[in-house]
Amino acid sequence: MRRRLYGEAAQDTMRGFDERQASAVSDAALGRMGGTGGKSVAETINPANAGLRPGPAMLGENVQAGLQSAREAARQAENAAWKGATALEATPEALKTLPDFLNAKLGGMMPDETVTPSASAMARSIERFIKGEAPTKAAGWLKASPSKNIDQMRRSLGALMDGAQGSDKAMSGAMYDGFNDWITDAAEKSLLAGDPVAAMNLVKARGFTRDVRALFEPKTGQGTLSPAGQRLSRILDSEKADSGEAVINALFGSQGSKNAAAGMVSALNSIKGALRKFAPDVAEQTWADLKLAYWTRLVTAKTGEMAGPQQVVSNIKTAFNNQRSVVQTLYSPQEMLEIRSFLRAMEAIAYKPPNASGSGYTAASFMKDGLLKVLDAFGLGTPATAALNYTGIGNAWNAATARQAVSGAVRPRVPNLTPAVTAAGQAYNQSR
Repeated sequence: MRRRLYGEAAQDTMRGFDERQASAVSDAALGRMGGTGGKSVAETINPANAGLRPGPAMLGENVQAGLQSAREAARQAENAAWKGATALEATPEALKTLPDFLNAKLGGMMPDETVTPSASAMARSIERFIKGEAPTKAAGWLKASPSKNIDQMRRSLGALMDGAQGSDKAMSGAMYDGFNDWITDAAEKSLLAGDPVAAMNLVKARGFTRDVRALFEPKTGQGTLSPAGQRLSRILDSEKADSGEAVINALFGSQGSKNAAAGMVSALNSIKGALRKFAPDVAEQTWADLKLAYWTRLVTAKTGEMAGPQQVVSNIKTAFNNQRSVVQTLYSPQEMLEIRSFLRAMEAIAYKPPNASGSGYTAASFMKDGLLKVLDAFGLGTPATAALNYTGIGNAWNAATARQAVSGAVRPRVPNLTPAVTAAGQAYNQSR
């Protein structure tokens, strides 16, 4: 019919069917623009944005903004936690134990002025701190005096660490962690001078800082950023992830990736935990946008248009088979059930019989009932009959049947029926 074996009118009818079917499938996957029509998979996982048909750019920007909001709230909470622990100073007894903590974290690594300048600067600063010497002055007229203040030194080391890159970052981070471990140990052993209450606050603040860094900057046993930490770092940095698409790619990899890359699931769990703890007001919607971004990648082509049925089937199956941990982290059991229902419908549409033969009239007779079966298999809360009538496919089928009944000029030959039509009949027969 699509090749005009049955005339131009039949071809137009089939083309109209193809267009309406494609539109119905797209609506079932991504929702109807404006939010009208039946409930889609996208609306199930993201009710607020499904009707907008947002692309990776918008969704990625929303995810980045939500995570950055959580990070800023965590910084403010961290600063507040340390406010009650700023009046403590190191005693000689405490300073004697500091090198052991630093060397334990460094694990034999040695700072080098050329390769690890920040770590070298930190080492010199700690050396002066232990000896009670004044910090190095940038100019002779600057006033400098020795300081034993714990919080002041911690902040100074943190600033040096934040400016480091690559291997320098890893070594600086190890020294910073060693210094903080020493603070906790010295406070618990009452080796710090100052208010005992401040010492208890310091222990709490240190624990809070550890939890925050575990969420936003997870590390390996060697003190370097873990794969999850690297993903989070790119997402949080507006220069590294300077677009919504870059945010989504930083988390899930490039579109079409077959397997769950290292750190992907851990990064998702960190994002979920960070949002819930530090940005509860936007946590639910940010997570929903993340879910929709992943779903959109499964059902659309790189152009942003709806992918073909066979490609959609392949993408969803690959996700459930090769990225199962990602799918289970993102979606609830009910949401996964909706996705599987959609997959079954797409399998029926994409099915191509090995020997598609027989009269065009017989195949066409399966179209209406078969397509009803397919649409009903979506399981998305839209009555199949209503969906059929809404798209106009029912009327198209009736018109084709009427034309076939009154026309004897062209007898059916073996038609080149598309998978959408033959699959509908096949799905119907198999279900009986």
